[in-house]
Amino acid sequence: METEQRRLYNPFVQVTRSEFELHSAFMDTIQGLYIILENDCLRAEVSPAHGAAVRRLVYKPANLPLFYESTLPAATSGRTEHVPGGWFECFPNDGTTPGRGREWSVPFTVTSAGAAGVTLEGRSPHAPLTIAKTYALPAGANVLSLSETVTNPSDSELAVFWGQHIMLGAPFYGADTYIETSAASYFDPREEPILRLRWPLLNDGTDLSKVGPGTLGAKLFYLSDFAEGRYRVVSPRQKLAFEMKWDALQFPYCWLMENTSSGQANWWGNRDSLCLNPFTGLPQALREGHGLLTIPARGSVTARFEVTVRPS
Repeated sequence: METEQRRLYNPFVQVTRSEFELHSAFMDTIQGLYIILENDCLRAEVSPAHGAAVRRLVYKPANLPLFYESTLPAATSGRTEHVPGGWFECFPNDGTTPGRGREWSVPFTVTSAGAAGVTLEGRSPHAPLTIAKTYALPAGANVLSLSETVTNPSDSELAVFWGQHIMLGAPFYGADTYIETSAASYFDPREEPILRLRWPLLNDGTDLSKVGPGTLGAKLFYLSDFAEGRYRVVSPRQKLAFEMKWDALQFPYCWLMENTSSGQANWWGNRDSLCLNPFTGLPQALREGHGLLTIPARGSVTARFEVTVRPS
């Protein structure tokens, strides 16, 4: 039951032109100051200036980047279609723009750093929320972990729509790539009404777990009913697997977004990519008031994510 003390926080209701241009400038740049977390297995590049996003992740034994890296030139129109790729925070989100959150354009400050990790803090531009993100990459480990704490210093609860945006690309992502997950079902937004279907098959028998470039267009499905918050993307060609783990009680959905060589605007055949994004709910969460995570008044919520890269 919603009360006066509980607010639904929609971060996109008051976006000024200058804020949009700042966000767009981030989307279109691949230059900047990075914090490097590195061991013998992985190299992660974190951008404090842009929401403490992980812009690159490289599997060092094969010198293989896992995230999508845009080949398009920087845009000058102020549009945001040229997503550079990486691991971004969709916090907070409004459900209509699944690949972004207002924290993308917020600079974070390093509050502590050590041999195995770094902590950065930032503040939401339109709500009394602060977020602290701690990345850890211990020596000799093939695991990059993220622990993030959102704090609400106000006297009102704030219900937020929250997700992650992990954008995989070539050369890791290819024609033979497939997904392993503990999800039991999914939703197809093209269906009306939208119904829960059994993962991974479409009604025509198409196996959604088999992904990769080769077909025109884009795919969007919402995976659900996880036995545990986990998926594994396997590249037989690279003999490598990318694994993500999270708390499925906090983030019970995972949005599967795939763009496979669409020859039309806005990508012009230059954006073969696969995203598997843990989310608190479906796109209509703010409108319907569920699928949200409540940050208590003068309290905080912590979420943890773990990426493992290993030979398959």
